[in-house]
Amino acid sequence: MAKKKKKQQGHYCRICGDYKANEKFSGKGHTRHICKSCMSAMRSGKNPEDIFPEPLPVNRETIRFNKLGKEEKAVLKAFITEATTEYWQENRQIPFADSFSELKKYIIGKSHDLGSVQTPDNATLESYGKNLVDWYSSYLISIQEHLKRISGTVVCDAFFSKATFIKPLCENGFHVISRFRNDAVLFYPTLENRTGKRGRPKLYDGKIDFENLDITRCTEYKVNKGKLYGLKAYSKALKRFVSLAVWYPMDGRTDKWQLYFSTDEMQDAKEVLDFYRTRFQLEFCFRDAKQHAGMTNCQATDFRKLAFHFNASLAAINLAKAACKKMGIKYSISSCKSVIHNAYMLERFICVSGIEPNTQLIDKLFKELILFTAKAA
Repeated sequence: MAKKKKKQQGHYCRICGDYKANEKFSGKGHTRHICKSCMSAMRSGKNPEDIFPEPLPVNRETIRFNKLGKEEKAVLKAFITEATTEYWQENRQIPFADSFSELKKYIIGKSHDLGSVQTPDNATLESYGKNLVDWYSSYLISIQEHLKRISGTVVCDAFFSKATFIKPLCENGFHVISRFRNDAVLFYPTLENRTGKRGRPKLYDGKIDFENLDITRCTEYKVNKGKLYGLKAYSKALKRFVSLAVWYPMDGRTDKWQLYFSTDEMQDAKEVLDFYRTRFQLEFCFRDAKQHAGMTNCQATDFRKLAFHFNASLAAINLAKAACKKMGIKYSISSCKSVIHNAYMLERFICVSGIEPNTQLIDKLFKELILFTAKAA
């Protein structure tokens, strides 16, 4: 008979990592798993990392191989077989020693990339003296070796255009593409040459007025909608130079603009805009798949059936996009469904009535009836 695992006495403190008597915890500290000594140290202004120098916790679910289900084992075995086969085809030898270690790291890294991480709640973040932006930056830095195999560029929305998020990433070799608020304070880079005199050289000239943009300092790019200007600018909030892309709408209004930027100063402004818009399209795909393609309606528990259902939902969205492009209408799942429904109803009316109309005569009317309810997203 196996021996029972000895239970730790006392209560666990997540800051110092020790088990202590219940008297060492206050009522609120007992709930938050922080002892009195660590709580007093934090109130005095001491950083939790100085008390217990470990990074913020990452709740990653780890399961042993023998605890996996049949489908999960099959997927993992297929992935390992594929990686080993690719190595054999490239090197024509069985992996051993250093090559085996590299292959093992590659497989673990890929498995790591496919995993999911639970974001800590507000109480946990507050106990470490961090916020959500700090946690995301620290987590990306902790897995930078895996991420840089894919790309060294991080694309994020305007919520993360803060120095506390961008500075740590840039210091660790990442480039960030994001968007500024319309009232962001930005300056033109100076055109004066260095004089060689004592003192700090001048970095920038006047503040950028986006209602009266200095076109002579910018490069204009051709885009499908609106006008795009690119220039190098100094950000007051980030305290660094960025590659700035200024987009104005097509109607020529100068009181409405959008500011995109990249920490890579040499990056093209059109490329910055394309990167950001491509990232945002992912949200539309999942939104449309949930609302119109039944992505969340599957009740199966089998791994393969769920994977098939998710792929079918996203494939339906891609087919709808292709159909909208072929019909020449603005992309909208609602419009696409309305067009297909209207076409089916007209075909059904004609089929039931037994009439064989002249397609050349009713072609224009047929298109008007089909596209009657089409609208933009």
